[in-house]
Amino acid sequence: ESDSIPEFPYINLFENPISFFVSSSSIYVVDDYSKVYRVSLPKAGVAERQPSIFLKEVVGSEGNILLPDAIKLTYSENSLKVRISAPYYLQEGAISYQYSISGLSAGWSEWEAVQTIDFPYLPAGQYSIQVRARDVLGNVSDILEIPYEVTPPFWKRPIFIVACAIFFLIFVLLIVILRERSLKREKRVLEEKVRERTQIIEEQNITLTLQRDDLERYNKEIIQQKEEITAQRDEIEAQRDQIFKQNEEITNSIVYARRIQSAIMPSAEVVNSLLKRSFILFRPRDIVSGDFYWMSKIGDKTIIVAADCTGHGVPGAFMSMMGVSFLNDIVGVEGITGADIILNELRNKIKSTLWQTGKDGETRDGMVYYSGAYNPLYVIRKGELIEYKADKMPVGIHVKEKESFTINTVSLEKGDNLYIFSDGYVDQFGGENGKKFMAKPFKELLVSINGKSMDEQKLLLEQSLDSWQGHHDQVDDVLVIGIEIV
Repeated sequence: ESDSIPEFPYINLFENPISFFVSSSSIYVVDDYSKVYRVSLPKAGVAERQPSIFLKEVVGSEGNILLPDAIKLTYSENSLKVRISAPYYLQEGAISYQYSISGLSAGWSEWEAVQTIDFPYLPAGQYSIQVRARDVLGNVSDILEIPYEVTPPFWKRPIFIVACAIFFLIFVLLIVILRERSLKREKRVLEEKVRERTQIIEEQNITLTLQRDDLERYNKEIIQQKEEITAQRDEIEAQRDQIFKQNEEITNSIVYARRIQSAIMPSAEVVNSLLKRSFILFRPRDIVSGDFYWMSKIGDKTIIVAADCTGHGVPGAFMSMMGVSFLNDIVGVEGITGADIILNELRNKIKSTLWQTGKDGETRDGMVYYSGAYNPLYVIRKGELIEYKADKMPVGIHVKEKESFTINTVSLEKGDNLYIFSDGYVDQFGGENGKKFMAKPFKELLVSINGKSMDEQKLLLEQSLDSWQGHHDQVDDVLVIGIEIV
């Protein structure tokens, strides 16, 4: 038994040797399994047998078998698998391999006991794969060379590079030629433009000379016109100031006429003394009004008049003054209290004063009263509206004039609301479509506010009229008188 493992190649044939005995011609080995092996030592001068290496096959990237003496790969299919073999009979799997690629690898790879060498990527060019085998005794085989070629992509091929260079030169040459032609063409165009501009400038100089002469002449005319305009302006301003002054005087006169018209109508104190619960919605369209109201008390009778004269503004105001004067004579002087008789007398006075005979072309101004001239009398009793029709003729000359106005006798109850009015409220344009308010919505409005105080009713009527009118102009004088029977 030896204390150390002798140095000779055959020791690699055993796994885990633990004991050795060496004789002159043999060596005895005991392994870990208590098995004993005898190995005859080689005679001096006998050479070790070198392992042989064989190429089994070369496989391309698509799994196709390639001929080893004509391996040519494309750039897109540049992978190989090389399968090799080196028969050895002393021990299974005791052969290892290493490889190198001439021109690419710096040296040999590590020894590995694999028979398939995978090359996943091979760069473009002509190279040679070199493979050798080594047995367990350390004997190395001859080198197996496998030449191959990987064609470069078309953009790396010399013909492509040369073609690109030629194309680039042609492109540069074309650019130079086209640029030269463009410069020549631009030069011709520029010369033509210079000639045209020169001609235009000469023509403009002539035109400017003529225009200068014209401007001098026009300047003289303008100066003369300016003087005339200044004189006309001064005259117009003087006329304007005179018109403003006259307009102010006329406006002041009309404002004073409104004070006179207001003075002849019953004051709030008179109305409150005659009617305990009532309201008067009076809204003239202009400064003075063609609508008016009149009240008087004769004995135990209270006479109330709501009148709408033909027209508005100053003409209507003249008619209203005449109407108030006539009513003062008819009721205050003559003592007449019958509603129909008052209207008949009022009509006679208007006809005689205005010299109306009924002929075509004459003025037919008239006044409408709640007592029967055009506009009816509304009585609301317990939420129900009762309408008393009026005669369809004014207090004045008319083609369908009757001998006398109709007298309506109305029995009143406590809590009744009476309404007399002109046509200004129902004829007001407004709403989304700009139409008249009309009588039916006016009746519904009066019924809806019934039961409220007279002051509240007046406020609601004013609010409803303002909401309906909106941005539209007021078309007529508005007069509504409401009376509550107490």
